[in-house]
Amino acid sequence: MKREPYLTDLSNEQWALTEPRITAWKQIRVARSTTGDFGCCDLRQIANANFYQNQTGCKRSEDLSLVVTDTQSVRAATGVPKATTGLDVNKKMSGRKRGLAVDVLGLVIGVAVLAASAHDNAASTALLDQATDRCGNRLEEASADHSG
Repeated sequence: MKREPYLTDLSNEQWALTEPRITAWKQIRVARSTTGDFGCCDLRQIANANFYQNQTGCKRSEDLSLVVTDTQSVRAATGVPKATTGLDVNKKMSGRKRGLAVDVLGLVIGVAVLAASAHDNAASTALLDQATDRCGNRLEEASADHSG
């Protein structure tokens, strides 16, 4: 199916300059892949899509209504002050707890970092506060896994 060109599409002259670099990059990626499959995508169309996205920006609807939150305990790196870490008794792990709030596209809305000993409710409260600040009255629902 042929599409009408966009103003941001590469001209034939621009593609002639760009194509060797993109093809060389792709060949390096394919050589490192486990399958060796070059793929079936038209690299020029991918480049055109990137230029279009770069020019027009990401036009997202402002009717964000759902936020998903989750936390994960991770071991603290060597040298992290003990005052900022704690023991997650459920995971039997000393470290920190990181939490994210994301929208339905998986884009980050909020971030919280707490001691691993903090309850998930503390992280969720911080994340929901950030989501409310960012989304305002559009936020209708929040989803989280059960803590335990």
